[in-house]
Amino acid sequence: MQTSSDDVTFVMATYNRAGLLPRALFSLLHQQRPATEVLVVDDASTDNTWEVLQNWAVQYPQLRVFHRTTNSGGYHGQLINGLLSHCQTPWYMVHSDDDGKRLNCLEVLVAAAEDYDVVYGDSFLHNAPAQRSQDWDPQLLRHHNYIDIGEALVRTHVWEELGGYDGTLVGATDWEFWLRLTHAPGQYRVKHVPVCITDYYFHDQMMTRRPDHHLALQAIKEKYRL
Repeated sequence: MQTSSDDVTFVMATYNRAGLLPRALFSLLHQQRPATEVLVVDDASTDNTWEVLQNWAVQYPQLRVFHRTTNSGGYHGQLINGLLSHCQTPWYMVHSDDDGKRLNCLEVLVAAAEDYDVVYGDSFLHNAPAQRSQDWDPQLLRHHNYIDIGEALVRTHVWEELGGYDGTLVGATDWEFWLRLTHAPGQYRVKHVPVCITDYYFHDQMMTRRPDHHLALQAIKEKYRL
């Protein structure tokens, strides 16, 4: 594949989201500034998620879908690392299967990228009291994660140099990744664009509501002595 310096790949892992996938896929495949590729892995769903993905892949040649025969156990980092091993573009964005991208997402972030390594926007929080918005602050990041994995456009070489996402965590892989970035020997440049580029939906089945999510948070706090 021939790529240019501002080409982007979307990556998304999904599990039992047949009813929500159309919203997510539509938002990724109808960007005003199109992504070069959209890579999606089905983590051995027990509903008709795989059938939905196959049907969409027939209609959109830029969509590549992968199917696991055994479930990962919720280790999101492993799934995203697997997808990014197929990434051939200089930039990527991770997307959560229960959310939606604003259709100007890539247009806004790519225009602001310049010589930065990470560019992130804001989310509109549905079924929640407020919209998140916070400029890059490594010290504040030590207290809590304010950059959702789906808000950030990241240079692929950053993912490679940091060794990918932590595949041992069930949840909070984005927070661990950002903390590792702040501890990296190289000086990565990060930019916040105060524009809403993602619709983030709160519901009972979201990953942060898993009973074992607190174990991931505790492991991160111990690792970085937070």
